[in-house]
Amino acid sequence: MIAVEEDVASIYNGMKMSKEHKYAIFKMTDDWLGIVVDYRGESRSTLTKEEDKAVFAELSARLSDDQPRYVLYDFRFTDNDGRITEKIAFLFWCPDSASTKRQMVYTTSKGYIMAKFEGLMIKLQANDRDELNFEDILLKVEKQL
Repeated sequence: MIAVEEDVASIYNGMKMSKEHKYAIFKMTDDWLGIVVDYRGESRSTLTKEEDKAVFAELSARLSDDQPRYVLYDFRFTDNDGRITEKIAFLFWCPDSASTKRQMVYTTSKGYIMAKFEGLMIKLQANDRDELNFEDILLKVEKQL
């Protein structure tokens, strides 16, 4: 059984209800028995796609090429009806260059963190930097609405 730190659900609920963070990164504990907060992106309103892309680039730069992570990101975009939409997405960053053990532990533990994100509908995975392309991910988010 993997213990998920209480802050994990609190961050998700804060993002959902009051936009407390633009994104958050979560990691496994060193003993592999828990999931904790790794980083909280500050709250900010992105008014344009370019601003959102810049924040996503900041998030991407925080992800290591040899360490898997779980990520929540609050996307902002204009939908097909011209309305501004904000949706929180879960991104499982599991780089191919991470050790097999890390990949396996993070993959098998993903369900524990997902259980804390009640109502989260958008789930994505990226395994290399090419898959962290903002435009491609945004298209996937839009398609899952």
